[in-house]
Amino acid sequence: MFVSTVVVGGVAVASAVKVQRWAFVRDVGALIASLLLFLLLAMSSSGGDLGDTAVAALLFLVMYGIYVGSVVFPACVARYRAAEDEIRDAKLAGKTSLMISAFWHALSPRGKNTKRVQLTEQQEHKYAFVTRSDDDVDDENIDDKARVGNGDKPRETKEFEMSTPHEFAGPRFSTRVFDDHFDVEEENSLSSPLIADGERGADGAAEQAIPEWQQHLRWRWRLKRRVIRVFSSNEPIVMKVLYIPQATLVLLRDITVPLFDDESWSRPKACLSPITVPLLVALTGGYANVDICGGKFSYHVPLWQALVVVGGCISGIVSFFTHRSHAPRSLKAASLLLSLAFVACVCWIYAVANELMALLVAVGYITHASNSLLGLTVLAWGNSVGDFITDVSVARAGFPQMAVAGCYGGPVFNILLGLGLPMAYAFLSGRSEELSLDVHAWISLVFLFISLISSLLVFRHYKYHCPPWYGKLLMIYYFIYSLLNLAVAFQIVQT
Repeated sequence: MFVSTVVVGGVAVASAVKVQRWAFVRDVGALIASLLLFLLLAMSSSGGDLGDTAVAALLFLVMYGIYVGSVVFPACVARYRAAEDEIRDAKLAGKTSLMISAFWHALSPRGKNTKRVQLTEQQEHKYAFVTRSDDDVDDENIDDKARVGNGDKPRETKEFEMSTPHEFAGPRFSTRVFDDHFDVEEENSLSSPLIADGERGADGAAEQAIPEWQQHLRWRWRLKRRVIRVFSSNEPIVMKVLYIPQATLVLLRDITVPLFDDESWSRPKACLSPITVPLLVALTGGYANVDICGGKFSYHVPLWQALVVVGGCISGIVSFFTHRSHAPRSLKAASLLLSLAFVACVCWIYAVANELMALLVAVGYITHASNSLLGLTVLAWGNSVGDFITDVSVARAGFPQMAVAGCYGGPVFNILLGLGLPMAYAFLSGRSEELSLDVHAWISLVFLFISLISSLLVFRHYKYHCPPWYGKLLMIYYFIYSLLNLAVAFQIVQT
């Protein structure tokens, strides 16, 4: 609700929004279809039925696959047609080329002290543009072959100077070329330096004016230097103590997520990732102490020990095929490390999300607030503030189509995959999940359907432009929606 109202409203206010008709209708229609599917499954769901969980997971995942296909397939077709048009144009240009153009001149390197030589009117004509048609060339070749067949000598090619351009058919070009056409500028001569002094100063200033976030990317892996800098500074003792858990988290993150830019590349940390990433996956999934022998033998072999042994072997191979001063250039090594980094990032996000959900449950237990209210307020705002900042920045940068697509494509992803994958995992684990709707969910669905249908009508009326007043109206609409949910939660409005 927050994304489809407040974020869309912010994009409409921040920039002039113009979207493509098919893309906008596709995204909004996919969101409406996802909500209808969710509503249908929630109304027909019966608790404890494993088959309903499987059907719901399958429908969510299939619908998301259809949505992704509707996005990717037209783009692939458009690129294929564009490539065909380019090939056709190239062939057509090759067949219809009737001109052979030649252009020559002589340039001599001149330094700063070289004087300009004034050319006479006759010398100016020594530079010439020669344009001949293909028919003339073919006739000349046929004539030469006929002479050779008759025993005559072919015509000798003589150097000549074009006095007039009326000897050949086709378009005519002037043969008059002034001497300054080939003039070498003084600052571009061979005696001038390759890099000017001004450019050297500008480059040095640009290196010093590196953004703070980029500097962080360049030296964040040097944890030892950072710790020494902090503890040797004049910061208060409290700040130094608080820096210890931050340094620990940074170290754990860096040994599980290898960095690939040359400035921050560290081969020891990259070699540790085949060990640390599987351990992180096992710990976040709760399978670290699982016996891989399955109790068939008298001894117990936990999973984390096997992961350490296998990961150590892979680490040795990675150390052998990587360089200590730059990131790997080979596709295989880069693919392995990037895959490990991606899996590690997913595990970190999963772990942080679990901690946030635990905090929300604790807040709800203390304040006696319902889970729906917490999801509609704290979780929705915290989850969507990043989307708001990103989409508004993208729209102000001149890409409102991308921003609006993200506003509607993100909720589709959250509904279909956010519900489809957990329900599929529950089905594979032998557990059943029930989709239920409380009063806050019903209010959200009603307000969301109204906002989506009104957005379709407004965009269609304004020829798929979004006026700024409608963006402000969407923000007011979300404010009314939030007030109604709070009134229901505090029982000001009886339901």
